[in-house]
Amino acid sequence: MRIFLGYRHILLIVTTLGVLALWLSWAFAAPSISNVSATPQLLRATVTASSVIRYNISEVSRVNVSIYDAGSTLVRTLVDATQTAGSKVTAWNGRVSAAPNATITAEGWYTYEINATSTSGSDMEQGTIYIDTSKPGISNLTAT
Repeated sequence: MRIFLGYRHILLIVTTLGVLALWLSWAFAAPSISNVSATPQLLRATVTASSVIRYNISEVSRVNVSIYDAGSTLVRTLVDATQTAGSKVTAWNGRVSAAPNATITAEGWYTYEINATSTSGSDMEQGTIYIDTSKPGISNLTAT
């Protein structure tokens, strides 16, 4: 009898009669999303270039990162692709599309939602970003 412990805890027991047992400790584990953050959380759309959304996924997954307004209406999809495990980064500039002169969204709170899906399940995490569309101003100036 030979016992093999391989990549990602695959245990294979082989006897003279063939494979006796195959144990996969991770085969049915859903992907997990962790270390989710957005910086800055207050995006001054007329001044700040973008808010950077960071996250980590545990395994190869189909990933979707989308932005929703306060009424849960989809505003923009930032990521819709298969991604490998590890740390990921995407950015949102407060606009409704990637076009250079796309409309800036209305002022208010927006939810970013990260979904990771594989054949063994899915995970979802979310956070918020506030869009401030006010123009920068100058006040309290005195001349002497």
